[in-house]
Parts: sequence; structure tokens; C-alpha cells
Amino acid sequence: MSVKEHGEGAMPVIVAWDTCMIRGVIAIARGRQLLAETYFEAAKGHSGWLMPEMDEALVTARVSRAEVTHVACGTGPGTFTGVKVGIACAKAVSMGLGVPVVGMPTLDLLAHAAPGIDRDILAVMDARRGQLYAAAFRPTDETLERLTDYMCVEPSSLCCVAAELDIGDLVVAGEATVELMDLLGKTRHVVTTGGDYPTGGALIKLASDMIESGDVSDAVSVAAIYLKKPV
Repeated sequence: MSVKEHGEGAMPVIVAWDTCMIRGVIAIARGRQLLAETYFEAAKGHSGWLMPEMDEALVTARVSRAEVTHVACGTGPGTFTGVKVGIACAKAVSMGLGVPVVGMPTLDLLAHAAPGIDRDILAVMDARRGQLYAAAFRPTDETLERLTDYMCVEPSSLCCVAAELDIGDLVVAGEATVELMDLLGKTRHVVTTGGDYPTGGALIKLASDMIESGDVSDAVSVAAIYLKKPV
């Protein structure tokens, strides 16, 4: 695949989406300026209208396909169909436009959606059957340091991980279950971000950070994060 180049110093034009959770999001940006975002229910069969939604967002942002320099997508964990479709569409756009792919873990997107946080962040997603997808993060200057691997664990096990890391007061971002909040609240002060899903702003922030650090891929090598077998 040939990758089109954009001039040195030129702002990247990013089309990004995440379809790994119940609510999906598409965002368009020039540099770090969010130009358009749209939210939708990420149900089975959305592969047929994800690309039309992208085109509509591009029209709203007044950006042509030819201007796009990067495509970014959530790579999971999440629903098996959502992860698969989101990455497949990113691969197709990457090959069609000749642009690189930015693969963004969905738990990272949830952590980056937490506004103005100066304490540790626990990003969580419902993995069904009493389990959670999770990862812990710590703010450092203007970025986030991931403290753990991506996990698929029960709430009680996740609390043990937090204790072993000596995490004190923290913010839970994502799908914070009542059981998890009750268990964590026994030993520390815990609050939620008030947002359960990735935002357009989080997509663009993380994608921009990764582009600036050179953490980009291509249509062949971008990979999904599943953590558990589909059921």
C-alpha cells in the first residue's frame, strides 16, 4: 500500500471512530481542532452504514476525503462485532485513501475522556457474565501513563489489583457497576466521570498524541484487543 504524504508542519486531518461499545462515535479534526462529531447506537449490522456516517461527518466538517491524512479507530476490547467492524472499516479507508491507521485501545479512550483529572483513573467496561474489562492510568504532565495490562477480571479481583498498586482516591471512567463502586468505596474515595462511553474529543486527543509520537500503523498490522473469546 502506498501512503500519501503531507507536508512537514502541515496539520493532520483525522477521521476517527470507536464502535467497540454500545454507543459509537465518529469525529473529524484538523490538527487538534474538533470539527465534527456524531454519536450512534453501535448495533449488529452497522458495517453497512458506518461509512455513510463517516461521509456525512466529513460534509459537516467541510473536509473532503482527499484531505484526510490519518484514519483512527478503537481497537477494543469491547463487543466482538463492534471491534471487528470498526477495524475492518479502518483498514478499508486506509487502503482506499492511502493513509496510515492509528489503533486506539478503547480503555485508553475512556481514560482520556475524563476531564481535568489529577488523580488515578480506572477505565472499565462491562465484559458480561460478571466480568469487567479494565486498566488503570495515572496522569503525568499532559498525558496518561498506563499502570496495568488490559484485564478481563471480576470486580473483586480488580479491587485487589488497585490495592496492590497502592492506588488511593481515584476516578472510575466508563461503565462503573454498582458492585465495583461499592467494593472500591470501602477503602478509598471514588467518583465517576459521569460519562460511560468514548467522546469525540477523546478520540482526537489520543489520536493526535499517537500521531505526534509516531505511533501509527498500516492496514495490515493494526490489531484488535479482544481479551476473551466471543460467546
